[in-house]
Amino acid sequence: MAATDPITGKGLRPLVVVTRPEPQCGRWVLLLREAGFAAVGLPLLRIAPVHEGVLVASEVERWLADATQGYRAVMLVSSAAVEGLWKALGDDRAKQLVSSTQSGVRFWVTGPSSAKTLMSHGVDANCIDQPDADGSNAQFDSQALWTQVACGVNADAKVLIVRGAGGGQTGGANSWLEVQLRERACTVTVVEAYQRLAPLWDPDQRQLAQQALGAPSVWLLTSVEGMGYLPRYDWTAQTALVTHPRQREAALKLGFQEARLCDPRLEQVIASLKSLQ
Repeated sequence: MAATDPITGKGLRPLVVVTRPEPQCGRWVLLLREAGFAAVGLPLLRIAPVHEGVLVASEVERWLADATQGYRAVMLVSSAAVEGLWKALGDDRAKQLVSSTQSGVRFWVTGPSSAKTLMSHGVDANCIDQPDADGSNAQFDSQALWTQVACGVNADAKVLIVRGAGGGQTGGANSWLEVQLRERACTVTVVEAYQRLAPLWDPDQRQLAQQALGAPSVWLLTSVEGMGYLPRYDWTAQTALVTHPRQREAALKLGFQEARLCDPRLEQVIASLKSLQ
């Protein structure tokens, strides 16, 4: 499964196709190239701001004002949710949200990437709850997060969930968390702070896709919704590297010869890629 790096022309490790949305896609391509892999970026989802950013900001401001008593938490489903919310809020409201941690507000995320994005916006790491990241088989989803936060959630809890517009995997996973919260009679507010849209590949990316499909490659797939935008193709000669069992099931249904489950952290992805050589 050896490939030639499309930038340097040198023979490196197997060609890896990164399908995360931008800007994560570009960052991962660079990191994987630094690790010695031939990597290309073909995002399967396009992230865009919501048109009702002012409404999102006012809804968050109203939630902060109403949640004067009881446990309060802000659940952000992804890095895109963090960035989308901050863009919608603007500097002043974003500072107000960050400062709410002083009165006990917690931030919930399902993975280390979202946590890092929150910290880049000034949220203290001690105010962030996320799944236990110990071990190479750590699980990063709503169920794993719930095991960390459930003990502190009572009927007076007021939780703000920030996600993308539309259904898909993120919405489905998040609905599970909403059910848990509502079963405990919590007050749940949901805002959609960004849109997940179909990808718009430029001519160079379409050419890269043809090259990747022309020889066995490893496709790093991180979204069931995004898989819906994969080209119609006989995938039996390709390998999928996925980060959740739902993605593995979807990849196998598409016809990938192998769909290997992998921890989404970069070091674990690199280890899995090396094992595929």
